[in-house]
Amino acid sequence: MTVNDIVSTEAFGRASLSPKGRWGIYEKRGPYDTAPRFDLGPRSQWLTMDLWRVDMSRPGAAPERLLPGVWIGVEKGPR
Repeated sequence: MTVNDIVSTEAFGRASLSPKGRWGIYEKRGPYDTAPRFDLGPRSQWLTMDLWRVDMSRPGAAPERLLPGVWIGVEKGPR
């Protein structure tokens, strides 16, 4: 394993179900080397996180971004 392998790896964070169980929501963490800035130390990876949802009533349905009109990262806002 190289440093490039480590900084280009994607990961999943927390996951949760909606109260009625219809939606699954999870954090997708993008590669560290795609962060727009690195001066935040370990929090720089927060800028690569995004929320995705899965329709649990449709087995095999593709996941969708939860907030498609906003930028990726912990702080949400318009693109």
